[in-house]
Amino acid sequence: LGRSSCLPRCVARVHGARVEREQQAGAAGRGAMATIASSEGDRRLDAGLEAGAGPSAAFGGAIQHRFSPYDWNGGTVVAVGGKGYAVIACDKRLATGYSIKSRNINRAYKLSDKTVIACGGCHADVSALYNQLKYKAVMYKFDHGADMSTVGAAQLLSNTLYYRRFFPLYALAVIAGLDEDGLGYVAGYD
Repeated sequence: LGRSSCLPRCVARVHGARVEREQQAGAAGRGAMATIASSEGDRRLDAGLEAGAGPSAAFGGAIQHRFSPYDWNGGTVVAVGGKGYAVIACDKRLATGYSIKSRNINRAYKLSDKTVIACGGCHADVSALYNQLKYKAVMYKFDHGADMSTVGAAQLLSNTLYYRRFFPLYALAVIAGLDEDGLGYVAGYD
């Protein structure tokens, strides 16, 4: 590193890496510049090293572990609808990061004789969403004496996801089925 001879130099050891501090003579208001040299490149340190707060302060303080209630389990869901048919297909793999947790899960759930819902995303949220929709579909059948239509189920899913907009469900849903005229109906939600 091409250093000027007018810069004072001091070297210290922090966690096995070499720390260099260089002060420029006559640099008013800038103070000292501290960097750490490692195999990953030079890194500028905070002023905590200069204040004598120790190496952890120099690197930004204590390490924080953050909790997230969500896990992205992936999933692929595809649906196609046409005159007299609706087809929905999905994979059976449950993964977290680079780990495959299971190769035999169900992503598609039957809401009625003419309506199927399939979801990818957080598996816990998908299960909770399906249980909530199934409960409402059964209650609809008891109240009205008939199954909920596919268009009605799509509206129910839309309303359910909208109500959870401030603490959303990580469920990317696709609903497919036949409408009252026998035409294929497909709706997707993210």
